[in-house]
Amino acid sequence: MVTISKEQFDNYLRQFVSISKETSEPWDIIEAPNPNSDYIYGSRVITKIIDSRNGSADCENDLDEKDYILNDYDDQSTISPPINQQIVRFQYHVIYSESFSVPVLYFNASYANGSTIGLEEIWKLIPSVYINDSFKSKEEQLEESLSIISPTEHPYLGTPVYFIHPCQVSTLLINVFHGKSSRDDNQFDIFLKTHNILITWLSSVGPLIGLKLDPYYAVKLEEIIKSQSD
Repeated sequence: MVTISKEQFDNYLRQFVSISKETSEPWDIIEAPNPNSDYIYGSRVITKIIDSRNGSADCENDLDEKDYILNDYDDQSTISPPINQQIVRFQYHVIYSESFSVPVLYFNASYANGSTIGLEEIWKLIPSVYINDSFKSKEEQLEESLSIISPTEHPYLGTPVYFIHPCQVSTLLINVFHGKSSRDDNQFDIFLKTHNILITWLSSVGPLIGLKLDPYYAVKLEEIIKSQSD
């Protein structure tokens, strides 16, 4: 099982947020307001236009070719969406899981009128490349969705949110490391020192729920790795 320490998470997060300030999609760091609480997490809010004609955001290829299906907007108050399209506000939080020792992506989504989007509707927004439900009943689809995304309580704010299960995160990290294990101490330590696995992980899991990272992150990390090796 691949894990990272809280200290490593904090360092990765600060580097990630620092790089984000150089892009058009800046993140913020939220820290505990008093010394008795010890937490830090990344936060970003994105407003999107969702095409509701087919009840989903469709697959990633469609998003790339038809930007009008799923677009980011900075100021929701100035948007007047076209017919058959809806304004959806996504709030993402990247938080460290003490229990699983991995980063976890929490999020919520709501319409312009403030109503929260339910799990069944969230599942419809997932790009079809991530799911294969052609021959599954609604009950089977719901069971599958709950194994990936579930409603829960925000660990710090106590508000209702959704999250991608930590066990799915750990599996993804294993795939990212191509089978490397934390028991391969030398190889694993070198990888952790030369890569920001938080960015690698988020760029892989984010698109599942409409969060894409700017390609600039990869360019910047390449520059950082090169400078460290010089």
